[in-house]
Amino acid sequence: MSWEECTYLLFIFRKLYSDLSTAITLFERIEDLLVLLSDCDRALDFPWLRTRLGDPPIRLYYPRGERSREEVVHWDKAWISYQSAQAELGTIVETWLEKYENYGPGVHLYLGNRRGQRMYVEHRFASMMWGLEALHRLLLPPKTTEIDAKIEEKKIEYLIK
Repeated sequence: MSWEECTYLLFIFRKLYSDLSTAITLFERIEDLLVLLSDCDRALDFPWLRTRLGDPPIRLYYPRGERSREEVVHWDKAWISYQSAQAELGTIVETWLEKYENYGPGVHLYLGNRRGQRMYVEHRFASMMWGLEALHRLLLPPKTTEIDAKIEEKKIEYLIK
């Protein structure tokens, strides 16, 4: 006999999402959040979906990356204790989904290194740097000077001719 601890997440969205591709995108973004919070690249099981609370659940299978479902989660390395954050987890997920739209490119590039894809070390480094650059551009947009505006105007004039 062996003991095993399991955790289940139930997300009830206030807004109805109309298609399966949106559901898959939401699931992948939530999986990315859990990868960041747990500091573990373990894949989640395929999700169960319901359109209404009374409907029977449907298991959603779709093609996905090579992230392992066998990796062991070390809870002492996690950034958050899910049990203690149970009340706030919904707010954390909502905020993550909202902020992903703003910070998506940088976050997506960074998480590309965590998705279990086989890459050369150089590609991992370049992806991480691109992600940091994308975040930096969002947080600190470049200041346009008078010279930049004149150069941009000349580019437009050149393209029109």
